[in-house]
Amino acid sequence: MIEHCTDYRRVKRLADANPISEDKPWKLAIWRDVKYLIETDDDTGEDLGVWCFEPDDEKENGFLMHAAMGPKCRGKRAVSSALDAISWLFDNTDACGIIAPINVKTRGACVIAISTGLKPMGEHGDMRRYYIDRSLYADVRKGYRDG
Repeated sequence: MIEHCTDYRRVKRLADANPISEDKPWKLAIWRDVKYLIETDDDTGEDLGVWCFEPDDEKENGFLMHAAMGPKCRGKRAVSSALDAISWLFDNTDACGIIAPINVKTRGACVIAISTGLKPMGEHGDMRRYYIDRSLYADVRKGYRDG
């Protein structure tokens, strides 16, 4: 279950517990325009991970997507969580598109991006960028309903 969260202590606990790499810890930005969505376990209420959507300075109404997921939110569950998070952002904001910059070494995260319907945009250094807009997401949702 996805839940919009403004309790930044809760977000920080999740980000600190699930670093992307030991070399580059998550930097938590507390800014009213950043949207934090917590993935919780429906049965236990346990926090499993956090999605962060920050405004993209290069694209009007665009957002950058970041995640810190615990071990209980991997694979198909992570794909489902990502779809829920993207859906929440498009349903509750005027976002026109989302870019997910992902380190190429985190193959699982790249697979989740593709499985969620994001399209590769290219690489810059060790980062691969994936993109989805409202039109692409509508096709993804239609595919999940029809498939």
